[in-house]
Amino acid sequence: MALGADHICGIDGSGQLKCWGSNEHNQCDIPTELRGTPTTHGTTTPATPNHDPSGTQADSSTPTLAVGLENVVSQTAAGSGQTCAISGTGKLHCWGSNQYGQTEVNTTLFSAHTQAISTGGDHTCGIDSDGKIVCWGNNLDKQCNVP
Repeated sequence: MALGADHICGIDGSGQLKCWGSNEHNQCDIPTELRGTPTTHGTTTPATPNHDPSGTQADSSTPTLAVGLENVVSQTAAGSGQTCAISGTGKLHCWGSNQYGQTEVNTTLFSAHTQAISTGGDHTCGIDSDGKIVCWGNNLDKQCNVP
């Protein structure tokens, strides 16, 4: 489980990511590559994002479902308005508020074998495949300056 300021994400026993609560910054809209619904043949089909018909971000008490296309989700983190998840292949995905660059994933470091992810208010930290801690986003209090 990951508790953000106004949203929650959790991974169920089959590796499905579900997010609910405030969707002001699209933090509950799980990316397409992590989203889908299982069929009887083990393939996936797209699920519907948490947008209301008018096209605005809608808060939701009904979780958005994520089922691995190539992945299941192994870990999730939630910040003030952002969400991150590590897929079953180890790829890091972040979405939602990006006011301080907190969802801009360095794809060179986090394309596979991401070991861990954590989010703060407006910053994100991850441990890459080499065990290196990397942080990005709001650095007002030097929280992204890893010693």
